[in-house]
Amino acid sequence: MVELKTWLQDQGLSVKDLANQLGAPRTTVEDWVYRGAMPSPGNAEKLHEFISSNCAHHWVIARANGPLSEGECQRCGETREFTNSAEPSSLWTTSHKAKTES
Repeated sequence: MVELKTWLQDQGLSVKDLANQLGAPRTTVEDWVYRGAMPSPGNAEKLHEFISSNCAHHWVIARANGPLSEGECQRCGETREFTNSAEPSSLWTTSHKAKTES
């Protein structure tokens, strides 16, 4: 689960902004942010969708070890694969062979 207080600060949003976007009472959202209360299943789904669609991602991408590397957003926890080169069949293979032969 995302640390909501930090995530809101990173996004430049207030608790009031989040409450308005989700259609939830401000006091309920304050409980999630400041008191660690867990949202109801319906609100948890709305919150997850809101975070996923509004996160200004800060990706940390695993070290290259092939044509793809997995990355994880340090703000929302989303994961995805990233291509390590524009032409993975030629560029990556050529540079990888050169390094392993040394």
